[in-house]
Amino acid sequence: MVTDSSIHEFRGNISDWFRVLNDVYQPQSPTALEPDSFKGTIKRWGFGDVEVALYLSGAMHYTRTQQHVGPGCEDNYFVSIPRSSRSTMDLRQAGRTTIGVQGTMIMQHTAQPSELLHTAVAAYTVGIHGPALRDRFRNANRFVATTLSCVESASTLFFALAKSFIDSAESLDAGVRSAAGNKLIDLLAIALDAQWKGVPECGKVVREAHFERAQRYILRHHCRPTLSGEEVASACKISKRYLQHVFMQVGKCTVQDAIMEARLVSAKSLLSARCGAPDAISTVAYSCGFNDAAHFSKRFRQRFGISPSEFRNLGASRNQS
Repeated sequence: MVTDSSIHEFRGNISDWFRVLNDVYQPQSPTALEPDSFKGTIKRWGFGDVEVALYLSGAMHYTRTQQHVGPGCEDNYFVSIPRSSRSTMDLRQAGRTTIGVQGTMIMQHTAQPSELLHTAVAAYTVGIHGPALRDRFRNANRFVATTLSCVESASTLFFALAKSFIDSAESLDAGVRSAAGNKLIDLLAIALDAQWKGVPECGKVVREAHFERAQRYILRHHCRPTLSGEEVASACKISKRYLQHVFMQVGKCTVQDAIMEARLVSAKSLLSARCGAPDAISTVAYSCGFNDAAHFSKRFRQRFGISPSEFRNLGASRNQS
C-alpha cells in the first residue's frame, strides 16, 4: 500500500496502465472493455494500514485467479464505493455475487480469487490491511462480495470519514494519517458488526462496543474456572491481542483482571446473602469460578480489605442487631 500519496493517469499505453492497476490493486488480469475511448486516473493517499483512493476509469473487467493468490500474495481488503448514479460494479467472490451502485459499498479480498466487472466508473476505494481489520472483526471474510448501504447506521460514518480523508489528506502529517486510518478501520468494523448482529449503535467507538460485549460475556460465564481471555475474544469475534488492547484502553485493566473482579463481586454477593448461600467458604469460592479456596481468600482480602469469613460474620452480626 502507498505510504504517502501518488497520482496515476492513463496516457494512451494500455500495457503501462495495467501495470499501474496491478501495483495499486494487487496482481490480477485486467481487460479494458472500450480500449479506443479509455480514460483512467487514480489518486491515492496512505493512512497507516489504510489507503484511500479516488478511482476514475473506463469500463473494465478484472479477474483474480488462483495464480494471483498463491503463497506470499498480499492480504488486503478493498472497499469500493461508486459515487456516480451511472456507475455499477459487479463483483463475484467466495461463491457470492453482488452489484455496487451509488449509495452502496462492496468489499473484496485480495487473497481470494475474484471477478470484477464495472462500467465507466467514478468511485472511492478504501484498502485495508487484512490482519488490521480481522483484529477488530474476525468474520470480515463473511462480507466479501456483499452490499452494504452507505446511507444507514455506521456505514454512513465510514463513508463520510473516507471521503473527508481525500479532502484533507494533503494537510495531514504522517502521524495524524496513521491514527486517522485506525479510526477508519474501527468504523468499518462497526459497520460490519452492525450487519452481523444489529449492534453496536453507530455513534459508539468500536473499542467501547467490544468492551461492553466482552464484559457481558464475562458476567455470564465467570463462574466457569476455565474462562479465559482467548474464549472471550473468540466470543466477541476479535483477536486476543486486540481484546487486551480494548480492555487497557477502555477499562484500564487486563481481561484477566475483569474476570477476577466479576468472580470477587459475585462471591461478595453470595457471602452477604441472608439465605440460600453455601455454608462453606470453599463452596462459595468454587461456585464463583475459583479453583483454590486459599487463593480465593487471599484475593478477596486484597480487594475488600477483609477475609471472606470476616465479611460473612460482619454481615451476620449486622442482621442480628
